Amino acid sequence: QGESGVRYRVRWQDGHETIFSPSAGSVRVLSEEPAQG
Repeated sequence: QGESGVRYRVRWQDGHETIFSPSAGSVRVLSEEPAQG
């Protein structure tokens, strides 16, 4: 059985790469209220 999940590969300006693979429950979603004018 294969592993499912999300992975993000980031290539930095200096040329090195980092792979982020968040674990379940580690996401924190913030929403911004629209500016009232």
